[in-house]
Amino acid sequence: MLGNIEHDIFPTVSISQPVYTGGKLKYAREFAQADIQSLEQTLLNEQLNLKLAITVNYFQLQSLINQRQIMLENRKQLETHRRYARLLVESGHMSQLELNRIDVNIAASDGYLLKIENDYQTVSFQTGLLMGRQSPQILMPLDSLHVLTFEEHSENLLAKALNNNPIWKQFGWEMQKAETKVKIQQTARKPQVSAQAFFGWEFGLESFSLDKNKRYLWGLNAKFPLYDGKITNAKIDEARAGAEQVRWQKEYFQKSLATQVQSGYSRLLEKEQQIVIQQQAVEQAQQSYRLALIEYHAGRRSNTDLLDIQNALLNSRLTMNQAVLDYNTTSARLLAVLGIL
Repeated sequence: MLGNIEHDIFPTVSISQPVYTGGKLKYAREFAQADIQSLEQTLLNEQLNLKLAITVNYFQLQSLINQRQIMLENRKQLETHRRYARLLVESGHMSQLELNRIDVNIAASDGYLLKIENDYQTVSFQTGLLMGRQSPQILMPLDSLHVLTFEEHSENLLAKALNNNPIWKQFGWEMQKAETKVKIQQTARKPQVSAQAFFGWEFGLESFSLDKNKRYLWGLNAKFPLYDGKITNAKIDEARAGAEQVRWQKEYFQKSLATQVQSGYSRLLEKEQQIVIQQQAVEQAQQSYRLALIEYHAGRRSNTDLLDIQNALLNSRLTMNQAVLDYNTTSARLLAVLGIL
């Protein structure tokens, strides 16, 4: 027999298990699953943006290498031109001023080459950081700059974007979350039933026995909502307003996505046409330079004319290089919008 014992030294066991919640637990699981899917789409969108940034930088590296090759070929032409011009100066058939003009063009070419090298290092370092490199590195593309074929059909672009764009898919999960939140708030109008069990000892007696004072309790506990000052209604209205806001944002993004796809494809066609036009310009400039060079050596073209025509050829080749870069970049951005980059 024991008496006057502090009751907190004896363990007790109390168990409560929900039996009926009006669907609250089910909707809570659905909400959690939708939240996880929404977060996954956020991660996929960040990965897509990172891939796009690396892709664009890769195209820029290819373009800079191509620019450097164009400038080196131009400089080689200028060097040949200068050697021939020196002979003309020594023979008295050309002034020193004309020779100096060639030197100025060579110096400008060297300055442009230096800028290309600096730009290449900057883009290379930025690309390395995007790729997670810890220290600055000079990256070398595995292939040269060329027009990448856009293989998607125009009539399927919007459907493909709606199937793959991570932001659009995230809106779908956010809509499901908002609708589920309304259902969770509506469960507050339904009764809540739980099974409860208790095991312990009864205290407060003058004498105490571990065996005689054991107590077992079990049963059902039910709560019925009667009146809460319209708090539940307010929470339901708030959840519905949140769902309506998400629905409006989803519809707005769908229209925005359609516009992005349409404008992106239009820009791609425009860049493609620019390549065709610029290719013709390069061919014409090359032909003009060949004819001018023949006439120059025959004494029918001045040094100034030849330099101007050579600069026109250089500019047309650089413009062509930029046109290919713009096309590939525009294509990559459109593929990113479609979610399939």
